[in-house]
Formats: sequence, structure tokens, C-alpha cells
Amino acid sequence: MVANQASLTPLVSRLGEVSSTHRARVHTAPVRRVRSVQGRGRVLVPRAKAGGDPEDPNPGLGLKALWFASEQFGNLVGLSKTLQGGDTGESKAGKSDVAKLSRSEALALLKDDYDQNYFVSGQGKMAAYADDCIFADPFVSFTGTQRFVNNVSNLGGLMEDVKLKITGWEEGDDSLNTSWTFSCILDLPWKPKLAAGGGTTHLFDANTGLVTKHIEMWSVEPGKVAKSLLKPSAVYPTSKAEVIMMSVSEGDVQGIWFALSPYILKVSAPIVGISLLANSISGHGLLGDGVETTALAFAIVCGSTEVWKLLSRIF
Repeated sequence: MVANQASLTPLVSRLGEVSSTHRARVHTAPVRRVRSVQGRGRVLVPRAKAGGDPEDPNPGLGLKALWFASEQFGNLVGLSKTLQGGDTGESKAGKSDVAKLSRSEALALLKDDYDQNYFVSGQGKMAAYADDCIFADPFVSFTGTQRFVNNVSNLGGLMEDVKLKITGWEEGDDSLNTSWTFSCILDLPWKPKLAAGGGTTHLFDANTGLVTKHIEMWSVEPGKVAKSLLKPSAVYPTSKAEVIMMSVSEGDVQGIWFALSPYILKVSAPIVGISLLANSISGHGLLGDGVETTALAFAIVCGSTEVWKLLSRIF
């Protein structure tokens, strides 16, 4: 028995080493305690995940593609504003008139920007920012204050019922750390709600006093924010667009088909009619066998769906 115990000792010791190593590898993202703007209590702002680089986010190709798609969509909105003679924010970005900002001047300028919800509306002057400031968030990182202003100005015009609350304001030797909560309704046909909480780190250049890095950290995963864009904010959808997107967000294939079926039928039925008319006159179709066959198949399936929906209401 003693011999057996002796033989087990190295094994137990080895298991203890493995357990200690495992515990050493288990970690969570550290948090920073930030002073409240009103000076009441303290709030938590999440840092970047351990081992990650907030200036080089890597949310995945899908989310990056979504971000760039939204930027291009915003550019189209901005182009529309230009054609209509509206304000696109092109002239809003600019450094202060003085060659160098003191810390108190830079903080005052940032305070003015925050008062105007600048990083969601694009309405601030951003005079405390360097032209080549680096902007980073959980989706992407890029350089250029004017690009940032264009993006938030273009997309800010699509935001309704904006609620931005600054919950923390901490001034460091070379930085300003803020925390905030944000929500809005996007002016899209299905009226999705965009909401997030997080914080922003502003880093100042020692020589000019200007902000050279603007790093946003969110307390919610970017994927969840992207998913929320599919869901209407209304509890009970009232429009076709809301019905469709509610079904998409819930993964309801039948609901999606039922919502789209009338529109597909409106497109496919005329094609079938034109094809039949052309065949009766000339003996062949006008759009090609592939298009006409596909249109006929959709017309039959969608027509059957609409009949089934009608019978379901009756019985």
C-alpha cells in the first residue's frame, strides 16, 4: 500500500502543475474604473480583449465587409445630399486656428463636440483632432479625420430618436477616457434599433496637443450589434418591410416566403403572360427559355402560396 502511494505521488504532482498552468491561462478582459461626469459613483469601461490590438481590430471578414458596405451606403447618402444642395459635413473637420493647443483648450473643444453628439451625428467641429488622426472601433481601423466626419455625417442623417449619454469622463496625462451609452432608430424601411455601450480613448500628441488616436471600445460584441440591424424596433410589425425583416431576424423561412411571395408573383406573372402572347403570335418567346421557364415556375409556386393563404383565412 505504501509503495502504491509512493507511485501515485508523481502523478498527483503532475496534475497539480497542469491545473496551475490552466488557471494561469484563464483570464478575462481587464476593466478601467472611470470617474462619472457628475462626480457620482464610478462606471466600468472595457478595455480591448487580452492579447488584442484595438488599433487593428479583427472581427472577421463578414463584419468588416458589412462596415465597408455601410460606408459606401453612407457615401451614396452623402452624394444624394450634395445633389439636393444639403450639408454633407465636408467642411466640418479642421484643426484649431492656433498652432498648438493646451490640454485645457483641447478638452474644452472635445467637451463641445460631445455636447453635440459628434461621433454619431457629425455635428461637432472636431477642432481638437489632427488631420491624420487614427480612428479605431471593434469593426475597423483607418486614418483621416475627414473620412470619419464624412461617415458619421452621412449615416447620422439616417438616425432618429438618438439617445447618447456620457457616463464617464477621466482625464489622464496624455489621454481622455470617456464612457457612454447610445441608441437610435435607423431610418430604414423596417426601422431597426441600434444600441451599444462602451467607451472612447482619446490620445493627445505631446507637441501639438491635438488628438492623434480615437479608439472606441464596446461592451457588446460587434456581431450582436450587426444582428440587431435585421430586427425591426416595433414589437408588432406593421409594414411589409418590417414583416420580412422580422422573419429574417428570427430565421422564419416560411414567414419570409409568405411575405415575399406577392412581390415575386407580381414580377413573374407578367413575364409568363408576355411569353404566352409571344408564343401564340410568333411561335417562340421573347426573353429566352431559361428566363421564361424560371418565371413560370415562380408564378406557379407563388400563385399556389397565395391561394393557400387565402384558403387558410377562410377556413
